[in-house]
Order: sequence, then structure tokens, then C-alpha cells
Amino acid sequence: MPASPAGAEGHGRLSAAREGNLRLDLKRTERAVKGLGRLGLLFFLVFFACLLDSCVARFREPLFTVNLLPGESARVDGMLDPEVKEIAQLEVQTDDTSVRLRLERLQRGFWLGGTMWAGEVTVDSAASPGAREVRVRRREKPPEEPPVGAWRVVVHADADSLRSSRLSFLHRHFGIAPGLAALACVPFLVWVLLLSFLLGRRRERLLAAQGFAEIFLSRSLPGGTEVFFELFGQAGIAPGGTVAILDREGRVIAAARIEKTDGRNAVAFAAGLFGPLPPGAGVRLAARDIASAPEEAEG
Repeated sequence: MPASPAGAEGHGRLSAAREGNLRLDLKRTERAVKGLGRLGLLFFLVFFACLLDSCVARFREPLFTVNLLPGESARVDGMLDPEVKEIAQLEVQTDDTSVRLRLERLQRGFWLGGTMWAGEVTVDSAASPGAREVRVRRREKPPEEPPVGAWRVVVHADADSLRSSRLSFLHRHFGIAPGLAALACVPFLVWVLLLSFLLGRRRERLLAAQGFAEIFLSRSLPGGTEVFFELFGQAGIAPGGTVAILDREGRVIAAARIEKTDGRNAVAFAAGLFGPLPPGAGVRLAARDIASAPEEAEG
């Protein structure tokens, strides 16, 4: 039984309303993607700045120097000759008894291998501000020989003095360790990437609901342009069919003939289409698009 004019009109209104809702959802999703991209860029810049600040401070920092407050301690280590087999072969010399070095063990170097000593420098709570030096020597060597290791320990009067000695901008002015700040950015970057992926898939589904698929690759060939697009719910696309290539605004650029599909992606060739495609170009299966495609792209 043929549909009544009123029923056809109602169906047309529903289709138009559905298409309008899809377009509205697509615009909202695209705005969210752009906003998330800006937020991700901001997090990445902060992450990169913290990492750069940490690296620059590390390279500017004098070797074998540690800055401490009275009552604090720090881990230190140094390289040794391979013939040193026991910690008892080493001794510690210091110019001030308020700064002590306790040798704990011998170990292998993490990066370059070799024998290393490891210990802990401790500053007495009553130590006065200033720089001291602690040296590690081999017991069997004569005093005139240089030590196998030496650390310069700088004792600061208060926390402000210690912070002002930091070479990191973040550490010196805000009291924030740049390495920890960079590490804190990682979960936000992962969150942005995950959310961007989910929004990207939602955008693809909304495009597919309108019979549209974005072109992710195009290349020029003799006689035209070959385009690649994803089959995200695009039913009826098979080799030999025809799709319309449109720009981001929905204007028809050319018609293209489908060459092959693999179930997930499809390849189409637009004869007579030369030059790069505009950003955001895609394909759509719609008779009105194909009919309005430029004639020179159909040859």
C-alpha cells in the first residue's frame, strides 16, 4: 500500500531532524577535539619546559658537589680502581668533623660498569655554614698521592639560602623539583591522548552516520589522484562503486571510482583530479554528490 503524503512528509521531517542532530553533535565533537588538542599542547609545553629546566640544571651543576642544611644527609658515590675488592681498603679524610662520610659498600657502576664506592654524607645539626671537602683514599697508598674520590659539601645557613643555590629555575623560584613536575604531567598527557582517541572515534562514527568518511591519505598518480579512507560503518562500498570527494564544507571536488577494499579501508581513484586535497577532505556515497561532481573529474 503506498504511503500517504502526510506520512512521507513526517518521515522527511524526522530524517531532516536526525541529520540536523548529527551535524550538531559533529560540530560539538570537533570543538571538543580542538579544545582538547590545545590543552594537550599546553601540558606538553609544560612537560618539555620542566624537562629542559631539569637537564640544564643538571649539566650546570658542579661535579661532586652536594648542598645541604645542618642535620641533613645525602647519598654519594665515586669510581674506584678495579683492584679494590673490599671496603676496608678505603679510608675517609675530612677537614671538619661536623661533616662526615660513612662508606657503606662497593658496587658496580650502573651505566659504565666498573667498581664504585657508595656512602652517605651527614652534616651535624650544629655545623656552621660554609664549604667542606671529604676525601676517600686507599689505605695502602702514600699520603702524597691524590685521593680516589672527593666531594665538596656546601652547608647552608637556612632553607632560603639552600633554595637560592639551586640552578633549576623552578627549584630556585618556586621550590618545585623540575623532574617531579615533568613526571606529574605524564598522567595528564596520557589522559589527553586517551580522550582524544575516544573523541576521534566518536567523530568517525558521526561522520559515518552521515555517509561520510575522512580521507587519511592521498597520492598523485598518472591520470589522477588515489585516495584512502576508512570503512567505518560504510555499507554498500565495493570495488567498482563510485564515491564523491568533498571538502570540509561539503562542496563536491570530484567523483572517484572504488578500486579495492579490505574490510576496514578502501582505495578510490579520481581520474582527472590533480594537486593536493584540502585539509579535512573526505568521501561520501550519495547520488546527489556524484551527479554534481565536476565533469572533468569523471573522465
